Amino acid sequence: MVGNLEIYPGHFGSYMRAAQFNILKVFDGVHWTENKISLADGGYLTIWITGLPAEADLISIELYAGNERIPLTYVGEVLPDGARQLNAQLITVLQAGRYGLYVRQGSGVSDIVQIEVE
Repeated sequence: MVGNLEIYPGHFGSYMRAAQFNILKVFDGVHWTENKISLADGGYLTIWITGLPAEADLISIELYAGNERIPLTYVGEVLPDGARQLNAQLITVLQAGRYGLYVRQGSGVSDIVQIEVE
């Protein structure tokens, strides 16, 4: 990721694409530690993101940590600054380690944020 450009390897070489959504912050949903999620306390995750369309919902928004899709448990309304809250629980999906976290919705994709799962 360079600025808002992501570089992807492709069959005929690498290509770049602008990220449409921006992950502002990622927190543990219990202790509020940034980019560090505790499985021992339930693996709750809270994300603030901008750029999602107003009609985006639990079905159309996809959250990934590495290659694993993480089911969302909550999608908040669009705030005046354009941000939305997303909640998920990692405990049934991930083991401890570092993961690149990103969001997809329709043909859009967010930037990638590194998280530590303990």
